[in-house]
Amino acid sequence: AEDSPQPLVAATRSEIIEERDARLLPITNRALRGVKKAVTDAQNVALDSLRIDDTWHPEGQVLAEMMQADLKGLWAESYSAGHAAAEEMTGSRLKRKDTPPSNAADTFGEDLAGAVSHALIDAVDGQREKQSATSRVFRGWRTDEAERRVRQLALVGYHRGLVDAAGEGNSLQWVASGTPCSACREA
Repeated sequence: AEDSPQPLVAATRSEIIEERDARLLPITNRALRGVKKAVTDAQNVALDSLRIDDTWHPEGQVLAEMMQADLKGLWAESYSAGHAAAEEMTGSRLKRKDTPPSNAADTFGEDLAGAVSHALIDAVDGQREKQSATSRVFRGWRTDEAERRVRQLALVGYHRGLVDAAGEGNSLQWVASGTPCSACREA
């Protein structure tokens, strides 16, 4: 008879978090590179547009489209990683639901467009001031904000995949303990 896989039993919450982070690190790093490149490309388009028309303002949908593939991939891979973790925890194959939709790219694009628009409105008149304000916003989003949002999306996707896999009839149980991460609190 074949040995059936033994369920993983994490002794501590930190082991579960370490496992989650190990699964998500390559996924988030790959997505973050793509998102940062898209934000850089969007900044170049914005600065070129401001050179031509100093009344230019960004369109959220255009910005969303520039990073849609990376964020959609991140969501799908994170969800899948959560499902795989649930299978490993239970030591059994679990029915995989379809990956739920995510509007992360739309939200990111609209929020970035809003931040740039506010910076343009607040900038003193003049092309140079508007370009400088636009560059500052894009720089902030390319570093801190992109990293925060990519990590948040990965955590939510992972936890959603884990929860969906642990649904009715499966042997995983959710036990509230300690302070949950921001993604868990939000979910």
